[in-house]
Amino acid sequence: MHCTYFSKIFAQRAITIFPRLLTCRHVHQKTTDKVDRVADGSAFITIYRCEKIMVCSMLNKLKKYQLGLVGAGTPTVFLMEALGLVDEATVQAFAGFGIASTVALFSICQLFTNLVGFVYLAKDSSRLKFSYLNFWGDRIDKIVPLEDVVGITPKSSLAPWDRLDIANDKVAYKITIQHGEVLHTPLFRMALKHDPDGVGD
Repeated sequence: MHCTYFSKIFAQRAITIFPRLLTCRHVHQKTTDKVDRVADGSAFITIYRCEKIMVCSMLNKLKKYQLGLVGAGTPTVFLMEALGLVDEATVQAFAGFGIASTVALFSICQLFTNLVGFVYLAKDSSRLKFSYLNFWGDRIDKIVPLEDVVGITPKSSLAPWDRLDIANDKVAYKITIQHGEVLHTPLFRMALKHDPDGVGD
């Protein structure tokens, strides 16, 4: 319970403390959801963006390096102990720190998984396209019919994000109005059924 609470607090701090060092454009490897791929050309208008998505992506990508470091370092330390180069206390300290830091990083970064960085509306208002982060911090683009957009559910008191609901989609997408930028309020309100300046519809 305490770990979850502090993880949420960290997530709120992380996207606030980090300065705007980088822009959101081309922030990470782009992957298109093949199941929902539609030939869209340039027929979409950007209606929302989260300028902190780069920071969230970088934190999620750290998990790869963390696993590599711990995975490579653990057998190395055990080998050094077998050769008499380090004592048992050093091995235990490395293993303990590796496990604890990995669990902490994965717990914190779980908060950024499925976070929406961009939302686009088709010019004919028939489809919604949004880009979100997957578990490893890569960008995933998804296109859905506008009628499948259920809307945004405002966050609870401790949750750092609001929730974006899509019909017949089990993924819990996350979106932040507080730390994001609505570029076209009327279209955003119509497409996501939520008033960014007040109470949702």
